[in-house]
Amino acid sequence: MAYVDLDHPNYYKACSILTELDDLERGLVTTSQEVFAVHQWLRDQFGAHHARYFLNRMDQAARDGYCWIIPGSPEMETKSWNFLREHQKYNLTLEEALNAMVLVEYRIKRLFSFNQNYGFLTEMDEDIKVFPNVAW
Repeated sequence: MAYVDLDHPNYYKACSILTELDDLERGLVTTSQEVFAVHQWLRDQFGAHHARYFLNRMDQAARDGYCWIIPGSPEMETKSWNFLREHQKYNLTLEEALNAMVLVEYRIKRLFSFNQNYGFLTEMDEDIKVFPNVAW
């Protein structure tokens, strides 16, 4: 996670995104699964303080209307499983397939991620932009 690693090349960009959620030009959209996964990872890797800070920032941003957290659903999980089976060439995780399905289902055209695996999204839909554009 870039925002807790001072040596990470994207540390300052990640910190600014997280701490300035209320000052973004566009709102942030994420899934509850992503929030759960990041929260657990932060707790396991960096301790409860970082995990609570992240969760509090996300909660406050959602309450203030700067972040929309899409809850999981059986329908989205089924679509994700099907996508994963149909697109084995991308070697995705189920989480990456779920995020792709959320983008498609909600017609989201911008994705903020340091995950290089999301490069496939522009092959699926040339209007989808992944940023920051790290070396794919």
